[in-house]
Amino acid sequence: MRVGLVPPMWSEGAEAPSWPKLRRYAREAEALGFDSLWIADDAIFRFEGETLGIFGCIPTATGLAAVTERIGIGTLVANVHARSPALLAKDADTLAAFSDGRFVLGLGAGDDEAQHRALGMRWEQRFGAYEEAVEIITSLLREGHTDFEGDFYRARDAELRPRGPQPRGPKILVGGRGKRMLRIAVEKADIWNGYLAWRAGDPAELLALVDAACERHGREPASLERSLGVAACFGDAPLMVGGAVLADTGARGGPAEVAAYLAELEALGVGLVQVQTAPLDLRGMELLAAAVELL
Repeated sequence: MRVGLVPPMWSEGAEAPSWPKLRRYAREAEALGFDSLWIADDAIFRFEGETLGIFGCIPTATGLAAVTERIGIGTLVANVHARSPALLAKDADTLAAFSDGRFVLGLGAGDDEAQHRALGMRWEQRFGAYEEAVEIITSLLREGHTDFEGDFYRARDAELRPRGPQPRGPKILVGGRGKRMLRIAVEKADIWNGYLAWRAGDPAELLALVDAACERHGREPASLERSLGVAACFGDAPLMVGGAVLADTGARGGPAEVAAYLAELEALGVGLVQVQTAPLDLRGMELLAAAVELL
């Protein structure tokens, strides 16, 4: 199992996000041997009536790629409605080049109605628009060209030049548990993701849904990597984003309890976890490293 981290990129109460703190976190994660860092995409993050600050997804991923050398960088997940799909493909291939192939493009339809409405993005038709956007993005990244016209997006005789280090572009991650999103993951993605850190769910049931979707759409199940976003809460530390406390659904306790939880996921066939620790700081990272050492 590969273990990645969700870094602290939100404001902390009245304190704005800190690039020096995030940079130090990334370099320490790399030094400790973690697999990857996963960047959320929220232009406006509102939770329980409070608007929290957060860095931009693509600039943050670019900055982290520039100050690290080995650790992977991924989006968890880039909202395709917040930017042109063709330009998102361009940015992803550029990020793959700047990171020497360490970038993974996670793609999402967005799950925050208030954010969509505040920024003029689609909400009611977001899944139909998402499917079209993914078609444009994957065609450009994997073939270098697309000629597409749909109900929501179009890209006429578009080419991707220059190409990044991978002939078919960076790996693509798609999440979701509904039949439509699972079909898109099976047809277009290299990695499926279930984001459990602050959504209750049974990992075994989720993975069974992925297996069934692979069978339904004619894909060898082993060819689609399984990833889960999880929480690792040490001691009494609450799982938090900014000043908001979230309901944790992962592991709680010490390194031994977290290691046992990760071992259970690995036994189910999960190849990658994106972990948000509590506390979400260097101490939380060190405790997780101790759990990984036990694992």
